[in-house]
Amino acid sequence: MMITDRRLISLFTFISLGMLGFTFSFIGTGLPEIQNYFKISVRDAGLITTVVQLGYAVSAFLGGVVADNIPRERLLMAGCFLLFTGTLLIRLVDNFAINLFFFAITGIGLGAVFISSNALVVELFPDRRGTFLNIHHIFFAVASFLRKPVYRMVFS
Repeated sequence: MMITDRRLISLFTFISLGMLGFTFSFIGTGLPEIQNYFKISVRDAGLITTVVQLGYAVSAFLGGVVADNIPRERLLMAGCFLLFTGTLLIRLVDNFAINLFFFAITGIGLGAVFISSNALVVELFPDRRGTFLNIHHIFFAVASFLRKPVYRMVFS
């Protein structure tokens, strides 16, 4: 595979993992608001994290096989699309079961972004993959940390 603009692809790959960290931290800390909005029990709120994690796990597992057979950039784009679509559609319909489906789509997108972005970093920087994987994961950590101020800014 010929990568023509390594800097641009790298930047968007790092940003995608940052969005993964932002979304992961948002789901867990947002559960009280989600529970209140849907008027659901603690058990049902726990089901949300279970569905997201299950979608993530299945997608990350199968994404490794897929990433070996299609260009990683395409898998990354598909993961970003699923992540965007799933999170955008949550609350569109006032039905908890349908929203669980949207949370599952979000989880699948999260897993696809995770596996494809890591595989892409390894492909982009084969001689320094450890260093760049660490930098890549710093984007996840920083976005997870920034979730709270951004959440307050948007929802206050």
